[in-house]
Amino acid sequence: IRKTYGALLDAVEAAFSNDKPLFSLAMYYPLAYYRGSDTTIDPIENNRQYQVVGLIRTNFLKRFESSVYAFELSCDRLLRKLLAFVDVNSEMPAERKRYERWLDQHQEMLTQARIRQLTLWGDDTEPEEENEDIVPPELLEKATKLPRADYNVPEILAETYLDLDQIAALLDESRSFEPSHDDKLKKLIRLLKSKDCAGRKVLIFTEFADTARYL
Repeated sequence: IRKTYGALLDAVEAAFSNDKPLFSLAMYYPLAYYRGSDTTIDPIENNRQYQVVGLIRTNFLKRFESSVYAFELSCDRLLRKLLAFVDVNSEMPAERKRYERWLDQHQEMLTQARIRQLTLWGDDTEPEEENEDIVPPELLEKATKLPRADYNVPEILAETYLDLDQIAALLDESRSFEPSHDDKLKKLIRLLKSKDCAGRKVLIFTEFADTARYL
């Protein structure tokens, strides 16, 4: 696996070996930042939010084990969900300025990530304008706006920016990865070309589902 993923594997390992796990995912666990007056918060709901964060982290590792492209797609999806949350919850002028600045600083990465996804899914359309659909309207509609009287929103936003920086670094690293480097993809191609492939295609594509979609 190190031969296949190289520096990208090192980046993922470094992220997971930090004192705090990869991604705080504060927007999925707002009760950790609750400062309201309600002392009757359901501990079951608190535990549910905590488990959701753990599940998302675990799924990221599974996607990485599946294929670098599955991992990249998951990173891109989460990045845009986080941006939607930041957009909806950035109310103060300084917060809006920081959000716009982050978009400007990562414009190339965001554009390249979008073009890469369009290419993978067979669409050669390129963005016409800067920041166009970086955060799809449907994600903005689904994003939760937290009441500042009850939650430490500035701290949640600060944690979210750390997550965004981490994802941006992983996406930048994944851009240097080519299909020719993927031993798993090579194995799939060999199996599909083999004489005994007939009758086994369903099994093969089940085993290599996330890899097969990028052929």
